[in-house]
Amino acid sequence: MKDRPESIALKTIVKGAGISLFGGFFGRALGYLARVIMARYLGPGEYGLFSLAVSVFGVIAVFVMIGLPVGIVRFISEAREDKESARLIVKTSVITVLSISIIATILLFHFSDFIFLKFFGTQRVTPLFHILLLSLPFSAFAIILESVAVAYQKISYRMYGI
Repeated sequence: MKDRPESIALKTIVKGAGISLFGGFFGRALGYLARVIMARYLGPGEYGLFSLAVSVFGVIAVFVMIGLPVGIVRFISEAREDKESARLIVKTSVITVLSISIIATILLFHFSDFIFLKFFGTQRVTPLFHILLLSLPFSAFAIILESVAVAYQKISYRMYGI
């Protein structure tokens, strides 16, 4: 006896929700554990600098993405049947985000001393921020790939990008 389409859709939704819930919980737990360990070994001053660098990096990552992850999910979902259109959306998004992230990395690498001194009154965070900046193009690329996986309803791939 064959399953009805509604039953198959429900199984897909439940499976995707379970994988997403497990992956999200596991990722958050690892992140919490890592922060507890870092806070214990770094001390309040150094951990504060780390948190500042990560926060600034996060804000920059949002601007670098220019809203493309949401657009990718929407437009690939609409153009799923037209493989050429979907391929063009992915290609254009990857090129755009990588270009912006590489330019942002270069500019911020050169102006980070000024930015941190002007807005936060310290340059001690600059070396750590430079290390984080080197990961900006890779992070941006990973976010684009995650959005493509979501658009194609491959939620298990999203879990791997914790």
